[in-house]
Amino acid sequence: SVRGVSGGQRRRVTVGEMMQGAAPVACADEISTGLDAQVTHDIIHSIVAFAKAAKTTRIVSLLQPGPETFCLFDEVILMAEGMIIFAGPITEVVEYFESLGYKQPATMDVADFLVSIPTQDGTFFTDHDHYTAQEFHELFQKSKQMTRIKSDLEAISSHSWKANGDASEKFSIPKEYMLDFQNSFTRSMQLNLRRHLTLWKRDKGFIIGKAFENIGMAVATGGILFGQAKLPEGLSSSPNSEEVAEQYNRLVQAVYGALFMTCLHILLGTMTS
Repeated sequence: SVRGVSGGQRRRVTVGEMMQGAAPVACADEISTGLDAQVTHDIIHSIVAFAKAAKTTRIVSLLQPGPETFCLFDEVILMAEGMIIFAGPITEVVEYFESLGYKQPATMDVADFLVSIPTQDGTFFTDHDHYTAQEFHELFQKSKQMTRIKSDLEAISSHSWKANGDASEKFSIPKEYMLDFQNSFTRSMQLNLRRHLTLWKRDKGFIIGKAFENIGMAVATGGILFGQAKLPEGLSSSPNSEEVAEQYNRLVQAVYGALFMTCLHILLGTMTS
């Protein structure tokens, strides 16, 4: 039995394609769904490392990430009921909620603590009345973190996002990644050929059926041309006459035409299958 492609491998390919794009900002929505903690950590680690090397921004949404995965990010955006209740560095998020009266338990990691705050479980982390999502949002709008965000948005950016900007400012894949994973033309052809052969071998019944179908149709099509030719007559009386030579010529043309149509039909059938 041939082992198939797992969900983690498919997700790695999708993330790899996303990182190869020339976009300075890319978003990934719940890429950890159906994956275990180790695979999620490996994928996020690759995204973060590539983004820092290429000097790009990657925004990733996760549901209940593990503490080792959460620590890989530089900043966190916490939302509740469609409203932002915090946005800033992960090193400041615990301190911010402690200023609102929510203390992190010693037996709970930061990620679980943040996810639990906007829910009813948030009542166990505070001594005063639990805030609603709307109240959390209003408090964040008045916080110093939001003031800093507004000042950064109003400031003039030093980066050029124009398509015809300076070539040095355009996105480019770091050379260390290109050198580590590049293949020669011959190696790439071998890998692609081996991949297609492997896909063919996995469905032998389909390949055998299509082979009989294509060969049968090819022989029938070539036989139409071959049937128009006749064996030369009068070989015993005048083997070197012009009429016999003309019959030989038509016979050769019919044979070549039949072979050509047969090969052409087989090739076209192979392309469609």
